[in-house]
Amino acid sequence: MTQSIGPETRVYPGDPKVTVERVASIESCGYSVSKLEMGSHTATHIDAPAHIFESGRTVDELELASLVGRAYLIDHSGKTEIGNDEMEKTFSFKDKSSEIILLKTESSDQKFAKILPDAAEWIVKKGFLTVGIDSESMDSGEGLDNHRILLGKGINIIENLDLKKVEPGYYGFVCLPLKIKGCDGAPARAILLQS
Repeated sequence: MTQSIGPETRVYPGDPKVTVERVASIESCGYSVSKLEMGSHTATHIDAPAHIFESGRTVDELELASLVGRAYLIDHSGKTEIGNDEMEKTFSFKDKSSEIILLKTESSDQKFAKILPDAAEWIVKKGFLTVGIDSESMDSGEGLDNHRILLGKGINIIENLDLKKVEPGYYGFVCLPLKIKGCDGAPARAILLQS
Protein backbone atom coordinates (compact mmCIF):
# COMPACT_ATOMS: atom_id res chain seq x y z
CA MET A 1 0.00 0.00 0.00
CA THR A 2 2.89 2.38 0.79
CA GLN A 3 5.72 3.04 -1.65
CA SER A 4 9.24 2.66 -0.29
CA ILE A 5 11.51 5.71 -0.04
CA GLY A 6 15.08 5.41 -1.30
CA PRO A 7 17.47 6.83 -3.91
CA GLU A 8 15.62 4.86 -6.63
CA THR A 9 12.21 6.35 -5.73
CA ARG A 10 10.57 8.06 -8.71
CA VAL A 11 9.73 11.70 -7.95
CA TYR A 12 7.41 14.18 -9.61
CA PRO A 13 9.31 16.11 -12.35
CA GLY A 14 11.16 19.01 -10.72
CA ASP A 15 10.88 17.66 -7.15
CA PRO A 16 14.08 16.89 -5.19
CA LYS A 17 15.49 13.40 -5.62
CA VAL A 18 15.84 11.18 -2.55
CA THR A 19 19.27 10.78 -0.93
CA VAL A 20 20.11 8.61 2.06
CA GLU A 21 23.60 9.22 3.47
CA ARG A 22 25.14 7.29 6.37
CA VAL A 23 26.61 9.86 8.81
CA ALA A 24 27.40 7.49 11.70
CA SER A 25 28.17 3.78 11.53
CA ILE A 26 28.09 1.01 14.11
CA GLU A 27 31.71 0.24 13.28
CA SER A 28 33.00 3.77 14.03
CA CYS A 29 30.45 5.13 16.55
CA GLY A 30 28.68 2.12 18.01
CA TYR A 31 25.38 3.16 16.38
CA SER A 32 24.04 3.96 12.93
CA VAL A 33 22.45 7.28 11.81
CA SER A 34 21.49 8.37 8.30
CA LYS A 35 20.79 11.80 6.84
CA LEU A 36 17.68 11.92 4.61
CA GLU A 37 16.99 14.46 1.88
CA MET A 38 13.74 14.48 -0.12
CA GLY A 39 10.80 16.61 -1.09
CA SER A 40 7.68 16.82 1.04
CA HIS A 41 5.68 15.04 -1.71
CA THR A 42 7.91 11.98 -2.06
CA ALA A 43 6.51 8.45 -2.56
CA THR A 44 3.20 7.84 -0.73
CA HIS A 45 2.32 11.24 0.74
CA ILE A 46 -0.49 13.50 1.88
CA ASP A 47 -1.12 16.93 0.36
CA ALA A 48 -2.16 19.57 2.89
CA PRO A 49 -4.25 22.60 1.81
CA ALA A 50 -1.05 24.70 2.16
CA HIS A 51 0.20 22.87 -0.95
CA ILE A 52 -2.22 24.98 -3.03
CA PHE A 53 -3.61 27.74 -0.82
CA GLU A 54 -1.46 30.48 0.73
CA SER A 55 -3.30 30.41 4.07
CA GLY A 56 -4.24 26.71 3.95
CA ARG A 57 -3.72 24.32 6.83
CA THR A 58 -0.31 22.66 7.00
CA VAL A 59 0.22 18.92 7.33
CA ASP A 60 0.70 19.08 11.12
CA GLU A 61 -2.73 20.72 11.41
CA LEU A 62 -4.69 18.03 9.54
CA GLU A 63 -7.50 16.23 11.37
CA LEU A 64 -6.11 12.70 11.66
CA ALA A 65 -9.56 11.17 12.22
CA SER A 66 -10.36 11.94 8.55
CA LEU A 67 -7.40 9.76 7.47
CA VAL A 68 -8.61 6.69 9.35
CA GLY A 69 -11.82 4.85 8.58
CA ARG A 70 -13.77 2.79 6.09
CA ALA A 71 -12.48 3.02 2.52
CA TYR A 72 -13.92 1.92 -0.81
CA LEU A 73 -11.50 1.10 -3.63
CA ILE A 74 -12.61 1.67 -7.23
CA ASP A 75 -10.61 0.04 -10.05
CA HIS A 76 -10.20 2.32 -13.09
CA SER A 77 -7.24 0.39 -14.53
CA GLY A 78 -6.83 0.92 -18.26
CA LYS A 79 -8.88 4.14 -18.39
CA THR A 80 -7.26 7.20 -19.95
CA GLU A 81 -9.86 9.62 -18.54
CA ILE A 82 -11.92 9.32 -15.38
CA GLY A 83 -14.94 11.57 -14.96
CA ASN A 84 -18.27 11.69 -13.17
CA ASP A 85 -19.81 8.92 -15.33
CA GLU A 86 -16.95 6.48 -14.71
CA MET A 87 -17.06 7.20 -10.96
CA GLU A 88 -20.81 6.57 -10.84
CA LYS A 89 -20.57 3.34 -12.86
CA THR A 90 -17.81 1.80 -10.74
CA PHE A 91 -19.15 2.89 -7.36
CA SER A 92 -21.51 -0.06 -7.18
CA PHE A 93 -21.87 -0.80 -3.46
CA LYS A 94 -23.99 2.22 -2.60
CA ASP A 95 -25.67 0.51 0.37
CA LYS A 96 -22.58 0.80 2.58
CA SER A 97 -21.02 4.01 3.81
CA SER A 98 -17.36 4.99 3.66
CA GLU A 99 -15.41 8.15 4.45
CA ILE A 100 -12.47 7.42 2.16
CA ILE A 101 -12.33 6.62 -1.55
CA LEU A 102 -9.30 5.03 -3.22
CA LEU A 103 -8.73 5.21 -6.99
CA LYS A 104 -6.74 2.45 -8.68
CA THR A 105 -5.58 3.65 -12.11
CA GLU A 106 -2.33 1.72 -12.63
CA SER A 107 -0.68 4.98 -13.74
CA SER A 108 3.01 4.90 -14.65
CA ASP A 109 5.62 6.92 -16.53
CA GLN A 110 4.16 5.71 -19.82
CA LYS A 111 0.46 5.83 -18.90
CA PHE A 112 -1.25 8.50 -16.79
CA ALA A 113 -4.99 8.48 -16.18
CA LYS A 114 -6.49 11.95 -16.42
CA ILE A 115 -8.88 12.69 -13.54
CA LEU A 116 -11.48 15.17 -14.82
CA PRO A 117 -12.72 17.97 -12.54
CA ASP A 118 -16.25 16.51 -12.57
CA ALA A 119 -14.81 13.38 -10.90
CA ALA A 120 -13.43 15.62 -8.13
CA GLU A 121 -16.85 17.28 -7.85
CA TRP A 122 -18.42 13.80 -7.61
CA ILE A 123 -16.10 13.01 -4.66
CA VAL A 124 -17.17 16.25 -2.95
CA LYS A 125 -20.86 15.57 -3.61
CA LYS A 126 -20.63 12.06 -2.12
CA GLY A 127 -19.22 13.49 1.11
CA PHE A 128 -15.86 11.71 1.23
CA LEU A 129 -13.30 13.07 3.70
CA THR A 130 -10.24 11.65 1.93
CA VAL A 131 -9.31 10.51 -1.59
CA GLY A 132 -6.29 8.37 -2.37
CA ILE A 133 -4.81 7.56 -5.78
CA ASP A 134 -1.99 5.39 -7.10
CA SER A 135 -0.59 8.08 -9.42
CA GLU A 136 1.80 10.94 -8.70
CA SER A 137 -0.97 13.53 -8.81
CA MET A 138 -4.74 13.98 -8.70
CA ASP A 139 -4.17 16.35 -11.65
CA SER A 140 -2.66 15.50 -15.01
CA GLY A 141 -0.12 18.30 -15.10
CA GLU A 142 -2.34 20.72 -17.03
CA GLY A 143 -3.32 22.65 -13.92
CA LEU A 144 -4.37 22.01 -10.35
CA ASP A 145 -8.16 22.11 -10.69
CA ASN A 146 -8.74 18.85 -8.81
CA HIS A 147 -6.43 19.92 -5.98
CA ARG A 148 -8.30 23.22 -5.68
CA ILE A 149 -11.71 21.52 -5.70
CA LEU A 150 -10.78 18.85 -3.14
CA LEU A 151 -8.43 20.74 -0.81
CA GLY A 152 -10.72 23.77 -1.03
CA LYS A 153 -13.51 21.63 0.46
CA GLY A 154 -11.23 20.20 3.16
CA ILE A 155 -10.89 16.78 1.49
CA ASN A 156 -7.50 15.15 2.07
CA ILE A 157 -5.48 13.99 -0.95
CA ILE A 158 -3.17 10.97 -0.70
CA GLU A 159 -0.98 10.33 -3.75
CA ASN A 160 1.35 7.54 -4.88
CA LEU A 161 -0.41 4.67 -3.12
CA ASP A 162 0.68 1.19 -4.16
CA LEU A 163 -2.61 -0.48 -5.16
CA LYS A 164 -1.29 -3.07 -7.64
CA LYS A 165 -2.37 -6.10 -5.60
CA VAL A 166 -5.55 -4.62 -4.11
CA GLU A 167 -8.97 -5.69 -5.37
CA PRO A 168 -12.02 -3.36 -5.51
CA GLY A 169 -14.19 -3.27 -2.40
CA TYR A 170 -14.39 -2.07 1.19
CA TYR A 171 -11.46 -1.96 3.60
CA GLY A 172 -10.39 -0.45 6.87
CA PHE A 173 -7.84 2.25 6.07
CA VAL A 174 -5.16 4.14 7.99
CA CYS A 175 -2.80 6.72 6.49
CA LEU A 176 -0.83 8.98 8.81
CA PRO A 177 1.60 11.70 7.63
CA LEU A 178 4.84 12.65 9.34
CA LYS A 179 4.07 15.59 11.63
CA ILE A 180 6.27 18.20 9.95
CA LYS A 181 5.50 21.61 11.38
CA GLY A 182 4.37 24.24 8.86
CA CYS A 183 4.81 21.95 5.83
CA ASP A 184 2.63 21.67 2.69
CA GLY A 185 2.65 17.86 2.70
CA ALA A 186 4.49 14.85 4.09
CA PRO A 187 5.36 11.25 3.34
CA ALA A 188 2.92 8.86 5.00
CA ARG A 189 2.45 5.19 5.85
CA ALA A 190 -0.79 3.74 4.51
CA ILE A 191 -2.27 0.38 5.46
CA LEU A 192 -5.43 -1.51 4.47
CA LEU A 193 -7.30 -3.80 6.83
CA GLN A 194 -9.87 -6.39 5.82
CA SER A 195 -13.29 -4.85 6.43
